[in-house]
Amino acid sequence: MNKKPAPPLKVIELFAGVGGFREAMSTKKTEDFYRVIWSNQWEPKESNRNGDDQTANKVYSIKYPGKTHHPHDIESVTKVKGMPAIPDEFDLLVGGFPCQDYSVAKPRNASEGMMGPKGILWWRICEILRSRRPRLVLLENVDLLVKSPSDCRGKDFAIILKCLDELGYFVEWRVINAGDYGYIQRRRRTYIFAYKPSDNEKSKYDLIEKLDVKSLRSNTLLNKVFEISKLAAECTYNFDRKVSSKKLKKTYKTSDGKSPFKAAGMMACGKCISADHDVLPGHRLIETLRDALLKRTEIKDYDTELERYRIHGHERIEAWKYVKGRKDEVRRKLQPLEAYVRKILGRNSTLTPAKIKELAKSLPQKLGMDVLIESPEGEFKLLTREDVNSAVRATISSSEKGLSPAEVITHKSIRKSLGCDETKSAVIEKIKILLKNRSIPALALKALERLGCKKVKSPNTGLNFLTEDNATYVERVNGKSYKFERDAASHVSIAYRYQEGSMTFPDPLDKPSRTIITSEGGPSVSRFKHVICELCAEKTQGHTPFKDCISKGKLRRLHPAEIEKLNGFPANHSMACVKASITPNQRIMLMGNAVVVDLLEDIFIKLPAWASNSQKV
Repeated sequence: MNKKPAPPLKVIELFAGVGGFREAMSTKKTEDFYRVIWSNQWEPKESNRNGDDQTANKVYSIKYPGKTHHPHDIESVTKVKGMPAIPDEFDLLVGGFPCQDYSVAKPRNASEGMMGPKGILWWRICEILRSRRPRLVLLENVDLLVKSPSDCRGKDFAIILKCLDELGYFVEWRVINAGDYGYIQRRRRTYIFAYKPSDNEKSKYDLIEKLDVKSLRSNTLLNKVFEISKLAAECTYNFDRKVSSKKLKKTYKTSDGKSPFKAAGMMACGKCISADHDVLPGHRLIETLRDALLKRTEIKDYDTELERYRIHGHERIEAWKYVKGRKDEVRRKLQPLEAYVRKILGRNSTLTPAKIKELAKSLPQKLGMDVLIESPEGEFKLLTREDVNSAVRATISSSEKGLSPAEVITHKSIRKSLGCDETKSAVIEKIKILLKNRSIPALALKALERLGCKKVKSPNTGLNFLTEDNATYVERVNGKSYKFERDAASHVSIAYRYQEGSMTFPDPLDKPSRTIITSEGGPSVSRFKHVICELCAEKTQGHTPFKDCISKGKLRRLHPAEIEKLNGFPANHSMACVKASITPNQRIMLMGNAVVVDLLEDIFIKLPAWASNSQKV
């Protein structure tokens, strides 16, 4: 029989960051039930600094200056060899282990999952659990963890579950969007709770051939905190006891290529059951973005403090409006063009990477690879060399004298292929279809005009222009001339159609905020940053939200203290950041990596009672 832990539970906190887990265990409702006896924080990107200079660690150390006099390790957890510093006995291990290798912030083909430089830290957690055997484990990571990696869906999560199974844990997990349960931020995260089962529990589940979906709504901790209903898309997965977690890295596969792990699930004795679900409302009073905004009474000099976050000028506001708006336009990937520029310049070029990128970006217009065609409606649409190539292939690839789909199309081959009017007419019709609904936003149109993009009246004229003999452009670099050719550049340039839906602008104040990400800070224009209207926030009379905000409103980005509130951190966290001389952008970046404190607090409120009663079956 496993020994029941008695409050206060002894806790070690891994990957502590600015102390989100610690904060959730230190509120008036939780502080009597937990005692952190060891913690660890280390940021590899700041590894050339000592612990006192690491940004997150500075904040943590000021907030918890030996409050309980527990050891706080300031070295990478991978370097705590043999774990001599970690206490031999504790009840609960908590941590938001690094998420970058599982995150949506990375392109899918660049996400390395458990094999990435931060993903491999799971094995260190596993090693600590194997050595110390705590009864309870609570971990947090990105929502995509259950589907990672992109090339083998669910493998990383399967390995995590298999490791915990080998160590004798039962596991329940939940992918939770905090905003669905009334919290102030719509932040989706995976929460993993593992525990050592009682002998009775283990015997019971060991005899069950397959878990039933009803188990997901049984006496589980996460279900006690976050009730669910209408379970759907049920999925089971059983581990082969002959295959270890190490071997699973090579043998894991699914029949349909999809992850077998859904939004809510549990594992017992190597058997997994999971399902999607609906959320039962009424978990807590709903909080909105408005609740996080600073009031004039909270800041000594309100206008001076917030001025740096305000957005001034028509052009600046229009730029924000553009990035937040709907897009359907032609864009060009620069990397192939950059390689072409480097090839022409040769090894002797002294141009910086930034200058090479700038030249590559301007090359299509300098070579006349794009033309603006005036439509019957009077709007201009963009025709690129790639559009012509695609249309020619689509029209003549099946004819005897046509081009194969894989053949590189040059101006000579186009002119040869367009030998008769019928073929030329058909190609033009194809081009018209390609151009359908491809209008250019006003800002992009002005930029193209400034760059000298050729304007024509019809697709026919544009086609003739793009099928003329090779055009060249000569660039002088450090007194030497370099010749770039239109055909050569068009074959290494990749033009593609970019489509994107619109976002509410400015952000609505009567809903939870969107997810705070690490790049939320700074004045640069970004689709993902929050922008609010101060007149809406102050409920100014005569101001119509959304209708007047852009033309008559007072727009600004969020203040760091407001973003800290969106993560559930109290005012003393802001004071700790100021005392530690953390810059506003650093404060915001730290919140992109942080947890939703009040969500964790709700888990920690229920955990002690659950731990005391879980021996009963």
